[in-house]
Amino acid sequence: MIDKHSNMNTILKKFLALGLQFDSMNNFDVYKEVAMKKVHVIILLMICLMIFSGCQKQMKEPAYPKLDLPETGSVESPDATYILGDQLTDEMQKTQTILTYKFVAPDSEKIRQHLEEQFDTTDPFSNDGSRNYSASENIVLEIDDSNGFWTYTNKAIQENVYQPVPSRISKDECKSLAIDIAKIHEVDLDMYSDIVVIPVEYSKAPSENGTVSDPVEIAYEVYFYPVISGRSVYGLSRFVVSFDGDGNVAGIKKQYKDIVPYEEETTISLDEAVKKLEAGEVSINVDTIYEQAKITDYDIVYYADASSINEQPYLQPIYYLEGTVSGSEVGRYISKETGEVGDNSFTALVPALQNQ
Repeated sequence: MIDKHSNMNTILKKFLALGLQFDSMNNFDVYKEVAMKKVHVIILLMICLMIFSGCQKQMKEPAYPKLDLPETGSVESPDATYILGDQLTDEMQKTQTILTYKFVAPDSEKIRQHLEEQFDTTDPFSNDGSRNYSASENIVLEIDDSNGFWTYTNKAIQENVYQPVPSRISKDECKSLAIDIAKIHEVDLDMYSDIVVIPVEYSKAPSENGTVSDPVEIAYEVYFYPVISGRSVYGLSRFVVSFDGDGNVAGIKKQYKDIVPYEEETTISLDEAVKKLEAGEVSINVDTIYEQAKITDYDIVYYADASSINEQPYLQPIYYLEGTVSGSEVGRYISKETGEVGDNSFTALVPALQNQ
């Protein structure tokens, strides 16, 4: 029969021989007790280390604050039901793996130096809490410390923008000029690749006989929107250059937060997104009271709200849902905002992450 106590004593003797000196074997019981205490301490330390590692892992797991989505408009139908179109039935349970991004805290001093250099101004900046502001006779510079947004306005040129004279510069010329300006301000044109030129229009008042003339394009604004891994970014994320009718720069707006990759996440399914619709945890855009909404198309995009980086540190995915509505008021309801009959189109923004 194996003597367990004899084996333990042998093991302890070998253990003690590495670091303990015996005066005599009569002291063995004392040293055995000391050794057992050391073993217990080592085990306790190992348990603490495991607990710490688990806590550290938990701390590293992403915790995404709630997105600040636009409020649902004045037309609400709280008792409405939501269904998926037949073409989306096979998509109901699908989820997607998508990369989230973390916003980079802005360096306001570096931004200030860049703007002073580019716009050749040394006018002092004043600070009103979260905003740095500089104004001279013609040039206004503004920096938002909370998110890194900045604006440049040339007041003299801005006054020319709304002169009721047809533009002397084309859309394509404005786009080319705007791309050069974006490069100067280190805009990532591989990301901000969706470029849209929007005209500033002037419409003459109707003539005495009621004739309405076509609007005249008098200036242009060029918008740079981001596309990340083939996905659009909704909300407030853009770089904008405004021109007068002669191609002079009236203003520049950097309205986006710099980002770095963060974590890969799994989205909720389309079916779960519809359940969030029913629970009212979404932003809905519709122009009429309705009883049922049928979702006919969807996309998963990113959403950047206007919050500070402290309030919302992450660029997160959302479901963008499109469809039509039906009900007894559709085609009859007069919009309080437009005074016109609302159409039956329907869109909604739904947070796409599991923990939103």
